[in-house]
Amino acid sequence: MNAARVIQLPGDKRRLVVGMRWRHEDRAPAAKALRAAAKERGRWVCRRRTSMGSHQTGFASLELGRKAAAMQSLGALVADAKPEPWLGIFDLGEGLYWYIAVRDNQEILPDGDVIGNRDDIEEARARHASFGGWEY
Repeated sequence: MNAARVIQLPGDKRRLVVGMRWRHEDRAPAAKALRAAAKERGRWVCRRRTSMGSHQTGFASLELGRKAAAMQSLGALVADAKPEPWLGIFDLGEGLYWYIAVRDNQEILPDGDVIGNRDDIEEARARHASFGGWEY
């Protein structure tokens, strides 16, 4: 199950959102349109521009509190860390893992931001294995 969550990494004060669904955008969506979409759908939304110039919008179903603006997408923060295509599996402790898969134009795959147990992560990796050429 890939329900989005807010996590904090040891030594980092930021509240990080993981387990988002991503989509490609032809151009940068307006902030007003994103706020309206988030309000309608009860979701937290972020947008990112990749180092290659493409645009993405990420969505996460979360309980939105007063501090929603203080959250950041972990996927958006790290997607440009390595040349594409790459994927990573990160052990968050206590049986929880995070998976990210980045492909063309440094974009996170629509289902390439997953949080869950080891089985959830292996399932996500298996879905993307046929794309080939991954750096780990």
